[in-house]
Amino acid sequence: MQINTTPSTPRLDALMAVLSRSARARLFRAAANGVRKLVTAHLRLTARTHHKTAQRLGAEPTGHLREAEKSVAVGSRGFDAHVVIRSPGFRRVFGAFTVRPVIAKALTIPVHAISYGKRVAQLRAEGRVIFRPKGADYLAYSPGPGQVVPLYILAKSVLIPQDRSLLPTDAAMGGAAKEGILGVIRRALEKKGD
Repeated sequence: MQINTTPSTPRLDALMAVLSRSARARLFRAAANGVRKLVTAHLRLTARTHHKTAQRLGAEPTGHLREAEKSVAVGSRGFDAHVVIRSPGFRRVFGAFTVRPVIAKALTIPVHAISYGKRVAQLRAEGRVIFRPKGADYLAYSPGPGQVVPLYILAKSVLIPQDRSLLPTDAAMGGAAKEGILGVIRRALEKKGD
């Protein structure tokens, strides 16, 4: 005869079930969802104030951080869960990187409110005649006779500096992941309350 010495209660059974190997994928997804919520809120706040270049040029912000906020999503498969942010240049969070032209001979760096957040083709579509003054390393347009307004500096490459402030701290994200997991555990225990 075998005697079962393992205590069992509905709450303990619920805890064991939520921590079982078969239920771990749910826990990992909950952790990733906690991080997703934190990152989304952080980007929403950052998008309100992160406009140094636009302000310096007197231009409208491009809204790229709002687009990054909208792109935040959770992906999961098996015991893997992760947060994905699809946004151009967002990799600068993880370190500086160099951008080089792929199709054109040079990058166009906006230096005027008119050109900020717009491609040369967009300005041309608006009816502006864009030209490169002889011997100059910039593109310009002429609003009137004898006037030249620089719009873009031409560059062979640009170093994009790291900007870790686009994401919450690692500690905050770890805390959000932990809270996501604890939320699943709490809900399981509440359903089986004694």
